[in-house]
Amino acid sequence: MVEFHEKRKIFERFPIFLKHSLLHGKDFDKVRNAAFANAFFVFDDIKQEGNLFYEDKDYYRALELYEQAYSCFSWLEFVKPEKRDALLSFTSFEKIYDEDIVKREKDYHGDDCEIDTRLCSIHNILLNMCCCYIKMFHFPEALDACDEIMRLTDQSSEAYWRRSQVRTYNKKSTFSDLQKAEQDIDVAISKKPKESKYLKHKEILNMRRKKKIEEDTAFLTGLIMESKSFIEYKRKKNITPEYSEQIGEPQEITVMRVMKKKYADIVEFFRDTEDKQLPKVLPEFQKFSEHYQKMMTLYKFNPLNLEPEFIASLSNEIK
Repeated sequence: MVEFHEKRKIFERFPIFLKHSLLHGKDFDKVRNAAFANAFFVFDDIKQEGNLFYEDKDYYRALELYEQAYSCFSWLEFVKPEKRDALLSFTSFEKIYDEDIVKREKDYHGDDCEIDTRLCSIHNILLNMCCCYIKMFHFPEALDACDEIMRLTDQSSEAYWRRSQVRTYNKKSTFSDLQKAEQDIDVAISKKPKESKYLKHKEILNMRRKKKIEEDTAFLTGLIMESKSFIEYKRKKNITPEYSEQIGEPQEITVMRVMKKKYADIVEFFRDTEDKQLPKVLPEFQKFSEHYQKMMTLYKFNPLNLEPEFIASLSNEIK
C-alpha cells in the first residue's frame, strides 16, 4: 500500500476536476489542438449549457459540464493513449501512476490577447465550479477550485470572497479556519470596499465566529465538568488512575471510521437503487454522524491549540 501511494504522489495532489479530464473522450483532443478561437467557442458553448443546468439546480450536471469546459484549456492526459482507450471502454482497470500521466495546457505561442482571454475564462469557470461544490457541500473541492485561481492570480476579489464563503459555510470549520475566512473577506473588501455582498458576508462571518465560540465554550465546559466529576468519583472510591501511552489511533476511533464508511456505502446503494429503505436509513445515519462528529472532536481536541479569543470567553472556573 505504501509503495502504491509513493508511485502516485503527484497524481493525488491534482484537484478532482483536473483528474476527471482523463476521462474525457477523443473529441476533446480535437478541441485542445484547434486554433484558440475554435477552442474558445467550444469552451463557451459548454459553459453556457452548464449555466442552464445550474439555474435548474442540477448542480452535478452543471459541474460535469464546467469540468469539461475547463479541460479545453488545462487537462491531464495519458502518456500512452491506449491506456485511456482501455479505461473508457472498461477493458482495463489498471491503477494510474505518476509515470502514466502528464499535465498539459493549451499553447498560445506568446499571444498576449489569447493568454489573457484564457486566464479570464479559467478564472470564471473555476468560480462556477466552486459555486457547485458549495451547493453540494463539497467544501474541500470548493477550496481546491479557489486555490487554483489563487495560483493563477492574487487579484481576484471574487475568489477571496468565495474561499471565505467555503470556510464560513462548512460546519466542520475550526476557529482557525474561520480566522482564515476573515482574512480572505478582508482582502476582498480591501479590493472593493463598497461591494455590498462582501460587506454582508462579513456580517455573516462575524455571527458564525460568535456562534462557534459559544459552541466550543459549551463543549469545553461540559468536557471539563464531566472530567471533574469522574475524577471526584474515583477519588471517593479510592481508585488509582491508570495511565498508558497510546501508540497510534485508538481502536474505538478506527471502528467509528469503518462504521461511517459502511453507513455511507449503504445510503449510496439505496439512493442509486431507489430502495424504499432509504427514508429509514437516513435518520440512523444522521444520528450516527452526530455521535461520530462528537467523538472526532474529543479525539482531536488539544487544549494547547486554543485561540486567545476563545480562552477569553471561558469562565474563571474553567480557566
